[in-house]
Amino acid sequence: MSRREETLHNAPNDPGDFEKRLQAKLDARRKEEQARSRPSGWAVGLRYGSEFFAGVVVGIGIGMAADWFFATEPWGMLIGGLLGFAAGTLNVVRAAQEVNAAGDDSAESRQDPRT
Repeated sequence: MSRREETLHNAPNDPGDFEKRLQAKLDARRKEEQARSRPSGWAVGLRYGSEFFAGVVVGIGIGMAADWFFATEPWGMLIGGLLGFAAGTLNVVRAAQEVNAAGDDSAESRQDPRT
């Protein structure tokens, strides 16, 4: 028996079987890709912390520059610190909304569209 006849002999009788196996492999690959694309808890926490810290540091820096320029010693830094705190909080809220929106998108893509 030739090699060509062997491959034809071993071919599945049901063509739908191939489609089912292919779909199962594709679903498994999609799940792996989604699991890899989601940030870990540490990554999200570090992002929130750095967003907040950057807002506060920039606010204090601008306040100190205003103190130096206008010679209003502690007031610029205090006001800059408060504005930086507000900006840092706003940055964290925006980052949290972005992470939640990405989580909602992945939850929708995990649902089976055939059902």
